[in-house]
Amino acid sequence: METLDLSFHDVEEFPGKILIINGVQYLMGELLGEGAEAYVYPIKNLSSNLIQFVAKVYRFLPGSEEYQQKLQVAPRLSAKLALEEVPVERCEYYEAHGALIGFAERYAASADWKDSGVIRPIVVENPEYLPEVMQFAGQHMEAKEYSAALQRYDEVLASNPRHTDAMLKKAICLSELSQPIKASGLLFQALEIEPNDTALYREAARQQAMLGRFESAIAILRNTLDRWRLDLESWKMLMEMAIDLDFVEVARRELDAMSPVAPGSALIRKFEIELGKSAARHEKYLHLLRQAVECQMEKRWQEAFSKCEEAIQTSLNNHLAKLNWHVCHYHLGLTDNTGDQCSALMYGVGEGLRDTVALAGLLLYCRSQDWAGATRNALFINDLISNPMDLPLIPVAVASEGQVYAVRQVADIIGALQQIRERPISSDERDSLEMLLGKYATCSELLRDND
Repeated sequence: METLDLSFHDVEEFPGKILIINGVQYLMGELLGEGAEAYVYPIKNLSSNLIQFVAKVYRFLPGSEEYQQKLQVAPRLSAKLALEEVPVERCEYYEAHGALIGFAERYAASADWKDSGVIRPIVVENPEYLPEVMQFAGQHMEAKEYSAALQRYDEVLASNPRHTDAMLKKAICLSELSQPIKASGLLFQALEIEPNDTALYREAARQQAMLGRFESAIAILRNTLDRWRLDLESWKMLMEMAIDLDFVEVARRELDAMSPVAPGSALIRKFEIELGKSAARHEKYLHLLRQAVECQMEKRWQEAFSKCEEAIQTSLNNHLAKLNWHVCHYHLGLTDNTGDQCSALMYGVGEGLRDTVALAGLLLYCRSQDWAGATRNALFINDLISNPMDLPLIPVAVASEGQVYAVRQVADIIGALQQIRERPISSDERDSLEMLLGKYATCSELLRDND
């Protein structure tokens, strides 16, 4: 199969040629339609065998006035209409293969602007999509019969393991069945196969947010915007997420970048108002967190505990406040089991704090005699940290990822690990636990020498 090259391929030769968009290879099908500006072709992803997009090969000569006009004006006009909430065909524009290529989902605008269904699907035969099974699965999803839908999507994937639409829908089912980590893994696999499907990015971001991985969710949406800056659906989701989670600088940067496209539009004004509220929330949260940390440094644990609770209620982006709440919980000697809640923060905090979260969770598990949880966290720390001087110590306060104040002694940690060792655990777990105890013994000696 040849790659399309408009410098010597005529229109009649386009079918069967390879089109490459953002590194993905598509096989061009037979001509779907011909307009005044472009030829329209269905394109099949060579990895998934799905036809989800069409390519518009514009007639304009590179460098011509019409070519530049289309390239510069059309994307911003479509974005402007979308920002003004006018239904519009979503099309991306690329300079590739010696031509201007429009890359669009399999939808086209109705010729009648009064038609309520302005954007309609383009019907293309694609047996590899397994439309009948996908339809049955979709009916189960609509009825919220997620286990039944999951079985149908597994049927599809047994026949076509790289069916990215089935992977997307299966991920949604898994999420509804309380399996968000599996859902996320499946979506990342799908994105490797079809990185031009914006719905995959949005669902992957949603799953990461549900897991508390807020920065990862934001980064996923940034990835699709880096791929095509005017992906308005993803931009709106990013704005809503950044504002809800008080990622103020992210939201401000994105709003500043998009505002010139449709200045004064209702959506832009709405986001400006919501961003102001988000900034105020974030400032209040930071103020309460600073107060909590000050109290913790002075061992005023009950006061710090209350400040952490207030901070948690103020902002959804509250991982540090939650971690400090658990630190206070430990130092107050409370015995109710919050080990699971604490350990769940490992998904949301930065990598530099995961060991601190794991240790805090371990100590809370031991306090409530949840030995399975304590063992799990001990093994995590042992796998994560090899250098004894890098081991986490009992936290007093966590001001930021780079500012962790801790007790410079390890006797209580060693005592907790020895308690775990006395419980029934496997030989492999015991070996890992002994290794971690050895590391903490070395850490204790080094701390004494340094003091």
